[in-house]
Amino acid sequence: MKAMIRVGDLPTFSPVPEVIAQRDKVLSECRGIIEIADQLEADYTSKVLADAVSLTRGVERSRGEVKAPVLELGRAIDAVAKEISGPLGPEVIRLQRLLGGWMDNLRRIQSEAKAKAQAEEAARIAAAAREQDDQKAADMIRAAVQRTNDAVAQAAPPKMAGTGLRSAVTVDVFNPAALYAARPDLVELKPRIAAIKEALLTTKELPGVRVNTAPVATVRTTHA
Repeated sequence: MKAMIRVGDLPTFSPVPEVIAQRDKVLSECRGIIEIADQLEADYTSKVLADAVSLTRGVERSRGEVKAPVLELGRAIDAVAKEISGPLGPEVIRLQRLLGGWMDNLRRIQSEAKAKAQAEEAARIAAAAREQDDQKAADMIRAAVQRTNDAVAQAAPPKMAGTGLRSAVTVDVFNPAALYAARPDLVELKPRIAAIKEALLTTKELPGVRVNTAPVATVRTTHA
């Protein structure tokens, strides 16, 4: 049985042919500019740059507009799934631990019973080895083995269909700095560039950070 159903058909998307043609034209012009030798070439480069930036920003605006309903749809799907399964999540974990503890205790009881039975079996086999009558000794050994098998079978936990026992590993990194100092390969570091730039507004230097500046032309574009 499906927990959720889809209402309506999902939309499909494709680029507008005229925009692709415009992209190819601007791309060709961009790739044709290798160096700037005079003011005329600089003016032409500025125009091509403005066209490229305008097209790129237009695509980003269009992407945002088209993607907004899809993102909203995704959030709606997540909300429905959370409404159904959300309250069950903690209960699943609680019952897994409760049942796992009970099954593990039965396994421990079986292990202790097996060890005790094997010790008793070893003592009986040792007594049988001292028996002069070979037939009686063999009977004693068979009886010892059978008693062990019966004891182990009696202590075995009942089997439950579809239920097993495994060890769940949970990791709590309470001191990431200490872990990184000992095993840097186990910690992922990602610099937050936006935050670094903001910090550099009030701090001239930051450890491990090199600041480079390069001239970059900017263009103003009008929204289509």
